[in-house]
Amino acid sequence: MRSAFRPLPSCPLALALLLGAAACRDGEVTPPDSPPTSTVSGSPRDSTPAAPVPNAVAGIRIAPRALEVVPGARAAVSVHPVNAQGLPSLASLAGPVRWRVSNVAVATVSDSGFVHGVAVGSTTLYASAGELRDSIVVTVTPGTPRPPVGPAVALRLFPRTLTAAVGRGAWVQAQLVDANGQLTPTRGRQAEWHVQDAAIARLTFTSAASDTAIHATLTGVAAGTTWLHVAVDGMRDSLAVTVLPARDSIPRTDTLPPAPPPAPVARFTLTTIALGPGAPPAAGTRDTAVSVRLPGAQVELFRYERTASTQPADSLGTRVLVGTATTDAQGEARFADLPSAFYRVRITPPAGSGLTPAFTEFGPPRIAEYRIGLFLPRQP
Repeated sequence: MRSAFRPLPSCPLALALLLGAAACRDGEVTPPDSPPTSTVSGSPRDSTPAAPVPNAVAGIRIAPRALEVVPGARAAVSVHPVNAQGLPSLASLAGPVRWRVSNVAVATVSDSGFVHGVAVGSTTLYASAGELRDSIVVTVTPGTPRPPVGPAVALRLFPRTLTAAVGRGAWVQAQLVDANGQLTPTRGRQAEWHVQDAAIARLTFTSAASDTAIHATLTGVAAGTTWLHVAVDGMRDSLAVTVLPARDSIPRTDTLPPAPPPAPVARFTLTTIALGPGAPPAAGTRDTAVSVRLPGAQVELFRYERTASTQPADSLGTRVLVGTATTDAQGEARFADLPSAFYRVRITPPAGSGLTPAFTEFGPPRIAEYRIGLFLPRQP
């Protein structure tokens, strides 16, 4: 007897119907190319836009990714936007961030993002900004409660080293800590950012201070290494910046060691750049006027020279004035055909500028065209 059941025809129409049914849930059809609009448990939805926009906000991330406190202590958390690839976005969130915890008997959270430990246990901390959401686990452990948060005594940058590619940005944030290493509020404070070598990397975005951090983005200009310096109310910190060639992808961690540097050159040309604080931004706008170039500043260049047995073995030698110059309309001064050695640069601001002189020292350069930018802070 012939069976009453017939196999499903192997045709494109049948296959399309099966795939279409798999995309339906509770009567709702999700297009396969829909971009992510929110995050669940800290991860964006596993879908990719057909035409991704790198800086479009597709989700949010809570930092740190896990939190541990003791009863009676508090710790700060922050939120930053990410794009569809999960990388920090240069765009801003459209609305305020709202916080809540699943179990207020274990921990509570303030509107400013400060988590307070209540009792030993675990709870989930949620953050939302419009339709965007993220969450982390908060663990309250037994122990001696931390002292109350005191005044800020130090500035620290996170991450501790930064890697970017030519033409691509990398995100960094500045935080203030008290004498016990606890985060202190940063809202209302202004940061002064400075990249030591503008030929390697430049600042492309800075934000006004949030509750617990001040954010900035560096973009790679040319492959090499330089330093990022930041100052907030007299407190300072620096971190190393490595810029990779454009063909290299940006690592997701900051642990990639830099390539071995080339040997020092025999002679080089030095260009010094005098920088000062820019005008404060208008209300409601982004803080993009981080620094300005200073024409009319006096530049003094010294070279260290050893005098045989009269100098200790660990001494750089005696400082000898090589020359002086005045920065031009672009804030630059140039010294050509210098022999390779240890040097000291001192820049004095124009009279009446209200700025403080600054200096830096460097060893034998490894490139023939060496550029140094020096930031002159305001007088206290």
